[in-house]
Amino acid sequence: MTRQRGAALLIVMMIMALMTAIAGSMASRLFTNYHRAENQLHFQQVYWYSNAVEALASAVLRESLSDSDTVNVNQDWAQSARTFPLQGGKVSGYLQDAQACFNLNSLQLRGAALGGEVPYEVRVLRALIGSQVDDSYQADVIAQASRDYIDENNQLDQSLGAEDAHYESVRPAYVTADAVIADVSEWRAVRGVNAEVFRQLSPQLCAIPSAELMVNVNTLTDKQAALLSALFTPALSVEQAEQVLTERLSRVGKVSTILSLP
Repeated sequence: MTRQRGAALLIVMMIMALMTAIAGSMASRLFTNYHRAENQLHFQQVYWYSNAVEALASAVLRESLSDSDTVNVNQDWAQSARTFPLQGGKVSGYLQDAQACFNLNSLQLRGAALGGEVPYEVRVLRALIGSQVDDSYQADVIAQASRDYIDENNQLDQSLGAEDAHYESVRPAYVTADAVIADVSEWRAVRGVNAEVFRQLSPQLCAIPSAELMVNVNTLTDKQAALLSALFTPALSVEQAEQVLTERLSRVGKVSTILSLP
């Protein structure tokens, strides 16, 4: 009898252990499914919130530009960051003109002849770099190497440039893009661009998927006087550019007006 009771107790304990394991597994799956459903709900909320923000931005742009011939910083779209309350949180954002910067991809210089006069785009970049870098040799190297890194050929355009032969000699080795770049961060790989240079100049740069240099001077901020000066180098000094931006460049509208400033 004692042996039978012991065997029965052992069977009961085994059944309890099995049921506990099954219950634990079911609870784990339940919580996993719950969190999966919760994540899907949050994803849908973010998706529709982002659509709403995009629609709001489009409406603001249409209203701001409907009765104006220029895009400038005095329009409603250019106001500082706005915040809108949401259920359980908030959304903040601002709009920025994608052409209020120097487009690195303009250095593709499609159709430019080798060994000729230094192109306008390279001169602008050189002046911009020179406003932040004291060493003129380093500024020349960066400007010319930037052209070689992005242009369509694999030949040195200027004596201070750098093509694949230079980059293959460093560790780790790599090669030039010789094509439009996708992000400003790729400029960090150019010869001469160290962390300090990139930190100072990257806010003035962009990588628009176009080989043209088109800068909207009416949306430059007061912190971009160096870029405005570089665009008109050597006709406009940084000090004059600062004065133009202080007097609200959005009312200038024309390049000829800028050049006529004292």
